[in-house]
Amino acid sequence: MKTVILSLLGSALLGASAIAGTVTPPPTIDRATYPAFLHAIGAPDSPYFDYAFRWYEQQQHAALPPQVATDPDKLYVSVTAPLNEAVKVEGDGDVEQGTTYGLETYGILDAPV
Repeated sequence: MKTVILSLLGSALLGASAIAGTVTPPPTIDRATYPAFLHAIGAPDSPYFDYAFRWYEQQQHAALPPQVATDPDKLYVSVTAPLNEAVKVEGDGDVEQGTTYGLETYGILDAPV
């Protein structure tokens, strides 16, 4: 069984499908290369960029939340931290209130990789 951290890093991937084949995505998603890719596909700068990569970098060496082990499906979803970040960004006036959402999703999958 492989342990996999599932993460969704951006709405920019939605835009990527519209121009599939015209821009080559970076081989890995990281703080250094992702902005150039986003700009190449015409995605706007996101006020959540730093938050998303802080979370992603923290997850690289973190243990899975204990809720994963106790869930019958070995899945755990939390909206607490993303909701707090959305409220902060909305309060700063960087995005329109009530137009964004986020979640942290963790799971253990039994899948051939």
